[in-house]
Amino acid sequence: MARLKDIYYTTQPLDGTPEVPGNAVPIDFYQGEDINLDIYLSFGDQVVKPDEWDIKGVVKKNQYAKLALWTAEIDNGVYARKPEGMYRFLIPSDITARFVPGTYWLTATMKSIKEHELKDVTLVVFNQPFSINASAASPFSRTQLDSTHTERTMPPPFDGKTL
Repeated sequence: MARLKDIYYTTQPLDGTPEVPGNAVPIDFYQGEDINLDIYLSFGDQVVKPDEWDIKGVVKKNQYAKLALWTAEIDNGVYARKPEGMYRFLIPSDITARFVPGTYWLTATMKSIKEHELKDVTLVVFNQPFSINASAASPFSRTQLDSTHTERTMPPPFDGKTL
């Protein structure tokens, strides 16, 4: 039998806890909504600077999926902000409108662009799950809900006189 999640976000480990206490629940968004995630990136004890690292963002259905549903790079989906080391990952609404409801993973990777550093090594510096929920109020979902064809969800009506 497993223990319920620690709702008090304590740092003390509890017996039988299947995950680290204090894990945040996934971040929720809706279909057709812009996703803005501000993330502070550091490597070792140094902040990640865009002139030293090639920073990319990838959204996948799970951490290990090969298919990337969205990719971004500096000034095209990933934007440097103040203070140094802070980045905004912006997934536009036309992309999120195509996501089916469920959990997705945003992964931030970086690769050194310095000649003497780790040139051919790609490092994963951030991995965050987030949820996409269906929204009937979204302008993108309204057109998807106005379907001209119907799907039968019940058996056809039975009329005993027509046998």
